[in-house]
Amino acid sequence: MVDFLWTNFFPEEPICRSLGFKRSKMVDWFFRELAIAGNSVMALDCEGIIIGVRLAEIASRDEWLKKVLERGLDKLLFRIKCMFDPKTSRAIKVSYLLITEGLDYSIWSLFDQFKCDKILSGMCLCSLKDSGIRGIGTELLKQSEMLGIEKGCAVSAAVASGNYSGKIFLRAGYDKGREVVYADFRDEKGELYLHDVREHIAAVVMTKKLVEFE
Repeated sequence: MVDFLWTNFFPEEPICRSLGFKRSKMVDWFFRELAIAGNSVMALDCEGIIIGVRLAEIASRDEWLKKVLERGLDKLLFRIKCMFDPKTSRAIKVSYLLITEGLDYSIWSLFDQFKCDKILSGMCLCSLKDSGIRGIGTELLKQSEMLGIEKGCAVSAAVASGNYSGKIFLRAGYDKGREVVYADFRDEKGELYLHDVREHIAAVVMTKKLVEFE
C-alpha cells in the first residue's frame, strides 16, 4: 500500500510535490500504521492489485492527551524549524501557515463546531489513473463513510488539496469551509509558497454530517 502511495499520490498531490516531499522510514511507518488501524479502505482489481486507497483515522473527543500533544507539537515544530535543514524547515513553515493559519484546520476544533463525539478524519484519497475504471474515488469515499458510521462517527472531515478530490467531496454532499487559493498563498516578498501545484487551484476544508444529531 505504501508503494502505491509513493507512485500515485505523493507525486501528484500539489502540496507534497511543491515542498519536495521525500520518502523516509518515518513517513512509511506513519501511513502503514494508518492502513492497518482498521479505519481505511482500499480498492483492488480482479488480480488483487491496489487501484485505490482512502486512508482515514477516527478522532474521539475524549482523547485529550492526543489533542494536547498534537497541538503542542505543531507549535513546537514551527518555533524550532530553524534547527532543521533548510528544506525541512521550509516545509514545516509552509505546512503550518497553510493548514493551521490559512485554513484554520484542526480536527479538535470541529468537535466544538459540530457537538459530536467521533469524527472520521480523512488523510488521503487516491486512485490509479490508468485503471480503466471510473468512479473509484467516489466509491472509496462512500465506503469510508459507511465504515465511519459503523464505528460511531457523526462527521467526516478532510482537506481537499486538489481539484479532483474537491469535486468528489462536493458531489458526495460535503460543505466547503475555509479555502486557501494557491495563487494567493505568498510570503512577505510576494513569492509563492507552493511553486508546483500545476492545474490545482486551492486547498479547501471539507466537512459532512454522516448522521443526524442535535
